[in-house]
Amino acid sequence: MTFINYENPVLVIGKNSFIGSSILNFAKNNKILGVSKNDCNLLSFESTESFFSQFKNRAVDVVFCSGIGRHLEDSLRSYRKNVCMIETFLHTIQTKNIIINTCIFLSSIDVYGDFPNIPVCENTKILPSGYYGTSKASSEMLLNTYFSNTETKLAILRLPGIYGANDNDTSIISRFYNKIKNNETISIFGSDSIKRDFVYINDLCFYVNSLLDNPKNVLLNIASGKSYSLINIIKCIENRLLKKAKIDYKPSTNRSYDLEFNTALLKKTFPMFQTTYIEKGIDDYLIQKKMIN
Repeated sequence: MTFINYENPVLVIGKNSFIGSSILNFAKNNKILGVSKNDCNLLSFESTESFFSQFKNRAVDVVFCSGIGRHLEDSLRSYRKNVCMIETFLHTIQTKNIIINTCIFLSSIDVYGDFPNIPVCENTKILPSGYYGTSKASSEMLLNTYFSNTETKLAILRLPGIYGANDNDTSIISRFYNKIKNNETISIFGSDSIKRDFVYINDLCFYVNSLLDNPKNVLLNIASGKSYSLINIIKCIENRLLKKAKIDYKPSTNRSYDLEFNTALLKKTFPMFQTTYIEKGIDDYLIQKKMIN
């Protein structure tokens, strides 16, 4: 695919992912263009250089959504691939003299590791415990190092669980919804009182588009600021489906811990935005699911 006729385009790298496709649908801007693995294989220098050669000596904005998620694989191999994508991207824009006005990198709260001190804020110590979180921390450092001596505005967004009707059953919200709807058993590891903070996809899309309109050098935890226990999320879905969940309690794992966030910096950055809390998010989610089905 060629974008040579577009002036100062925004490239959403990873357009076929849940988040990437959602950003494209939310934007409704013909300057925001999706890039798939078929267009640009970031694990290949040859493919990446071939794609980006059309932007040589030109300026572009980039939203970096590509990566192997923890739900797919959390191994040394996936670590290498995730970091390789960033290395290949940076090597290419350097050799092709491509000007990046804005780079938005979607990182993860997994950089904080297991059992972080709460509430988590942007200054919380990075201590990843898995390969996925380590790959995100490494990628952040590579991007910060490369862009530190440039005019590029780098925004790093650390994401918790993101949910929406098209998330392909990757979120806890979707998994709970499908289990309850289909009379299947939900497995809870440890206590059902464990609290988590989940973000509705439209909120993330708003943040990304706002940073494209008003670029900033910023590191942000993307969170609602309101954590909910797993059992309260289940009850919320039960009440809307008018069905009772089947729950099987299993032993705790290394991920059986609370996550709460201090969102002061996020609110300062986007002071007028109204966060979608879980009740409204689930209502919107169910409406969208009905439209899809």
